[in-house]
Amino acid sequence: MSVQAPPRPEAVRATTSTRWNLVVLLAVTGAFAALAWTRRWVSDDGLIVTRTVRQLLAGDGPVFNAGERVEANTSTLWTYLLALVGAVVDVDLVRLSVWVGLVLSVVAVAVAVDASRRLHAGAPGSERLLPLGALVVLGLPPFWDFATSGLETGLVFAWLSTAYWSLVVSSRAGAAGSRRGPLVAVLLGLGPLVRPELAVASAVLLLALWWRRGAGLRAGVLLLAAGIALPVAYQVFRMGYYGVLVPQTAIAKSAGAALWDRGLVYLLDLVAPYALVVPLVLVGAATVLLLARGARSRDRADLVLVAAPLVVALVLATYVLRVGGDFMHARMLLPPLLLVLLPVFVVPLSRLRLALVIGAAVWALVSAVALRPDYASADPPLDLGSGIADERAFWASSVGEANPTTAAPFVASFHALATEVAEARPQGLVWRNRSAQLPVAEQLPWDVAVVTSIAGTGGSMTQLDEAVLDPLGLTYPLAAHIELGARDRPGHEKVLPDSWIAADAVQPGAALFPDGPSPQEVAAAREALGCGDLAEMQDSVRAPLTPERFVANLLGAPHRTSLTIPRDPAQAVAELCP
Repeated sequence: MSVQAPPRPEAVRATTSTRWNLVVLLAVTGAFAALAWTRRWVSDDGLIVTRTVRQLLAGDGPVFNAGERVEANTSTLWTYLLALVGAVVDVDLVRLSVWVGLVLSVVAVAVAVDASRRLHAGAPGSERLLPLGALVVLGLPPFWDFATSGLETGLVFAWLSTAYWSLVVSSRAGAAGSRRGPLVAVLLGLGPLVRPELAVASAVLLLALWWRRGAGLRAGVLLLAAGIALPVAYQVFRMGYYGVLVPQTAIAKSAGAALWDRGLVYLLDLVAPYALVVPLVLVGAATVLLLARGARSRDRADLVLVAAPLVVALVLATYVLRVGGDFMHARMLLPPLLLVLLPVFVVPLSRLRLALVIGAAVWALVSAVALRPDYASADPPLDLGSGIADERAFWASSVGEANPTTAAPFVASFHALATEVAEARPQGLVWRNRSAQLPVAEQLPWDVAVVTSIAGTGGSMTQLDEAVLDPLGLTYPLAAHIELGARDRPGHEKVLPDSWIAADAVQPGAALFPDGPSPQEVAAAREALGCGDLAEMQDSVRAPLTPERFVANLLGAPHRTSLTIPRDPAQAVAELCP
């Protein structure tokens, strides 16, 4: 009878460490999933995305209003991902956007834990990993809020975590990783399709992949070609189909303008309420230890794996500050913050790191339970001074549901407008802010239209062959190109004057509302709409998409993107008409 030898101490330690680290991964991921679930919701902007997806699945193309080619969604990949899942799964698209965002956000946290684990593999104490950066995600309510929302933020989290994981795995894989290099490069190159500004993330990560491999120039060129192939192909499509270089959201929000002072306010709006300096100091100390370890190692190329996400975070945060931030509390700063956390999402056990983890855990508990922005107590919760809103709390309060995950409560909260739209059928234009119903201009491709700045809700109460004309320009190209007036709430500063809307959308000769624009203003705006660059811009989105139109759109995209229309119709006639 043979006696089985007892397991070796090394095998026991390996099994124990594997179980420990698995428990850490499951605990962090499970906790984040539970927190994000309690804050599930969809925003009005999320409803803009799902209307575009509905149009795409209906065969009208990736547009918001059928018959007008406008890229109303910032994230290309998010739009097509929802369309792909929506084509397979028969479920309400708004609810689907919430679920897909939640799953991607949870996956992002799990992948971030594993990426950090692999980064620390073999280091002293790595058999016992402790959450550090993960505690910041668990303790910061904006991470919970934007795990859903119907917007692409969950996709951004997932892509950043997965791209970093792929970079770490590829760097550790040696010759085997070299064979997977082009596939990794394709993944790293998807940044511009996730969000345009993430092109810088793709550039830095592709450079890190090439540098970490120590490959030659030829291999670097091949990696670059693999990485940029899909974004370049889509950019050609964007220019030919939509006639501009960027999504319309960038044009409407004047994303190229520099507003450093407002950006600083946006930064402080995140840092101050949550005492974020405390965990950032602790994370910074752990990062310094990690950099020191890399500097002492024989393979100093590992420093690239730590430095790359920090460089991307710095550039992205600088971009957000430069453009003045956003009106949604914290949202645009969450991706650079996640990048800072990735290398130390979990850390090897040591006395010093244990102290850092305990400090972060205390902060996370206090922040999760008690720390919130000051304006959260307002009703609705909105800070009119800076224009920054707790967007989730605002819409939950406005529609009367703690977790709005379909369009129904949004439409119900604007019942009067929905009734007016229904009464306007089969032909009419509803002007929400003017309580007016007018005949639609014959040249427009729609019989029913509504003028409203709540474009997502408006799109949910109109049929796909009807239109929403958004004076803020997110879905309406004429408004997106209007001259910027006084600086106001971020993303809501271009408001198309009534004279332009009447000239474009109302049947000539119809009587307007009493306090509306003068007939002279409307006549001047109508004349300008038929002149020069403005007429060509209108054709670029409304004329039939023939091969000739595609080429004209493609070649004219740079000039058309920078087109600015004077607010005063008379001035527009003077500048645009020969």
